[in-house]
Amino acid sequence: MDITALAERPMSESKDRAVPGATLTVLVAEDDATVRTLIVRQLEQDGHRVLSAENGREAMLLAAQHQGVIDYLVTDYVMPWVSGPELVDALWHTRPETKVIFMSSFVPSADAMPELPPERVTFIAKPFTMSELKGVLAARNVN
Repeated sequence: MDITALAERPMSESKDRAVPGATLTVLVAEDDATVRTLIVRQLEQDGHRVLSAENGREAMLLAAQHQGVIDYLVTDYVMPWVSGPELVDALWHTRPETKVIFMSSFVPSADAMPELPPERVTFIAKPFTMSELKGVLAARNVN
């Protein structure tokens, strides 16, 4: 899949935080603590249930332990130990319904981007605003 196509698509500390009346369950995997905290806080304020992981390994463990649906994986593309694409591959073996939002300041070449279904994957370039992230969640949740 061409990363440019993903990027150009229009935008139409407990580890498992349950929020009463949550609209989505979102697994956030981000190795930068500041970025992860900002995303988690905003998603929780918007009423979503958030599973927060500081790397891909931890995200895989949280996903395995979580009993319910995971609507979205919001993951950094480049992380130590387990990259975003490797995390997606592992997650989709047991949770093929999960939609993915890759975020990165590094825009990989089309050759480096794994073949992923465009209806389930979006790329958002860092830095981004929380409004942009919320726009992606809202637009992709309609599908």
